Amino acid sequence: MRWSLFLVFSIATVQLVFGQEKKTVLQIDGLPQYKKAFTQTFPDSTKALTELNAQLQQLRLNGYFEAYVEKMDLKNDSLKAFVIAGEKQDDLHLQNGNLPNALFSALAWRAKQEKITLMQLQKLRHNVLNYYQNNGFPFAQVWLDSLQEKEGQLSAQIFVSPGKEILIDTLRSVGSAKLSQAFLSTYLGLRKNEPYNESRVQNIEKRLRDLPFIALPKPPEVVFSGNSAKFNLFMDKQNANQFDGVVGFLPNPQSGKLQLSGDFKLNLKNALQNGETLDFNYRGLPSQSQELNLGFIYPCLFRSQLGIRANFQLFKRDTSFLNLSTKLAFDYSLNINKTLSFFVEKFNGNQVGEQQFQTIPRNANISSAFYGLALAYLKVDQKLVPMKGFDFNLQTSIGQRKITASQNFNPSDYFEKTKNQQFKLQADLKYYLKLGERSVFFARNNTAWLSGKSIFENEAFRIGGAKSLRGFDEQSLSVNTFSIQTTELRYFVEQNSYLNIFYDQAYIYQNFNDRENEDFPLGIGAGITFQTKIGITSLSYAIGKQKNIPLDLQKGKIHLGISSYF
Repeated sequence: MRWSLFLVFSIATVQLVFGQEKKTVLQIDGLPQYKKAFTQTFPDSTKALTELNAQLQQLRLNGYFEAYVEKMDLKNDSLKAFVIAGEKQDDLHLQNGNLPNALFSALAWRAKQEKITLMQLQKLRHNVLNYYQNNGFPFAQVWLDSLQEKEGQLSAQIFVSPGKEILIDTLRSVGSAKLSQAFLSTYLGLRKNEPYNESRVQNIEKRLRDLPFIALPKPPEVVFSGNSAKFNLFMDKQNANQFDGVVGFLPNPQSGKLQLSGDFKLNLKNALQNGETLDFNYRGLPSQSQELNLGFIYPCLFRSQLGIRANFQLFKRDTSFLNLSTKLAFDYSLNINKTLSFFVEKFNGNQVGEQQFQTIPRNANISSAFYGLALAYLKVDQKLVPMKGFDFNLQTSIGQRKITASQNFNPSDYFEKTKNQQFKLQADLKYYLKLGERSVFFARNNTAWLSGKSIFENEAFRIGGAKSLRGFDEQSLSVNTFSIQTTELRYFVEQNSYLNIFYDQAYIYQNFNDRENEDFPLGIGAGITFQTKIGITSLSYAIGKQKNIPLDLQKGKIHLGISSYF
């Protein structure tokens, strides 16, 4: 027996377009999986016809290769069809029809040695289509032909019709958003005169929605004309420039009166129309401590998937020390969710006070250089206030640290070596789980480790405060190693507005020249976050517990934060 079978998702003999949108009752007789006729109601006749096509596809997936629609009767409100399923086959011997030999060998290497099952056949068809659609042939079709049955065994040849080759033409921006053509083509991976790539086209909407400074009023459109594909990208400007203000109220340990701490941030996006970010962050901390952070991110450097990121940080703790840190990173986008980075980080720590030391001080003049790799993996439903998904960052680096002499401390008097190798590891995982319409479970683990000998406080990690360990003063704990596990339940009263209760449990290890300490501090509290006309406002109250320091409501910390977008 010999017949032709097309494994394409269409009914070749029927192409109908109906302008009316009446409910249509679909009735299919002859489906072997149903004892009675399959019956279902659809909003219109087009959707009923699509379901008929899907039922025919499922038959072929199940081995009824001869399945076809023998008769079809369309009336005003009903579509009746009679299907001939034919005899079921479980597998077949597959041979190459007209596929390039290298492609057939790569995708169907087992087919030449043994029978191929139905699922393997469908996977092969999918892989062949993917290959052609991602290499300039979006209208490719794959089918089996020359099917023969001999002694109960089915054999066939696989054929492909590539169709017309399509090249990328233009990306047309429609709307108030301003983005350069160079950035758009590089960011989306759609460059002029390159072959059409279906996987990249399918990701256009997702990629554009990941840009915080644009809104999509409608999905992108693809227009095929001749041998080219043109794209209409509907993009409106969205407020994404950010001004944050965080004010903290905490009791002064000496006077018992409330003292003020502040955190002010200005974040500007796409000012040059190339997707770049400019960042300014100043923090006024208790006890006359200050911190300044400056950042710059420029994606798609030289029209490639490589981006550049630069950071500068200044941190001054009262009259104890002054730290300066610069970091230069090169980011490579692996896909829409993952980024791999290589970075260089320079650090200089300086004593500020004039006190003379008779022993090893807690802070010293230090210079170091670290070289490292980082991986970022972000997959959330929305970036502003996620409700499901995760955000993972991993960073590891190795470097050389040098202790230099100051007016009041000579390290050569205490150490045989003033140069040491150090290793740094940092990992941060945030997980969001939607429990219902309004409830979200949030969990986070933030862990870091600094190795090396003769570590001073001014080169250690600093934790505490609203963004790490709530219930403690901002950056009040200097540690070599820490791991903070956060558990939080959020109840949303409306979009971007929620009530929350939280519990932060930490492990810290301090191994400095003058002391060694291990502790399990914790912070508990509650808060509210709500959206206003000027942005998102958050207010929380937390109390902390540390070794030999019990929970005390009078020593709680109040954190007030405002994020304004313009």
